[in-house]
Amino acid sequence: MKTRVDDLTKAFRWQSDVMLSLVEQLNKKGVIEGVEACKLAFRDITSIIGNPLTEEERKRLLELINKDDLTPEEADEFVRLARKVLGEYMDKREAWWLAYYAAAKRGETYRKYNRKLTPLLD
Repeated sequence: MKTRVDDLTKAFRWQSDVMLSLVEQLNKKGVIEGVEACKLAFRDITSIIGNPLTEEERKRLLELINKDDLTPEEADEFVRLARKVLGEYMDKREAWWLAYYAAAKRGETYRKYNRKLTPLLD
């Protein structure tokens, strides 16, 4: 039974990575807009980001959420932190919105800097 649960967890993680990459690509190409609305969807994100993030990571995540203009490096960091939260809280809507927002911001940032999106290696 444990193997099936592990397989299912891996499948969900893979699915979330695919969806996040899609959001990044669509936002980079300007196909989707209004990603700022995602911020509203996870206004109460502080209730779930205490675990699995360290205190330093939690503070950094909140900084990145509230920052309008990210560098490509910050956008990558934002996605990594959001994925870490999503890995722990796949059952929470706020975690998904956070991950989508981070992916969209990464796409937006890469478009702004005219950089090619590449998969993030964890």
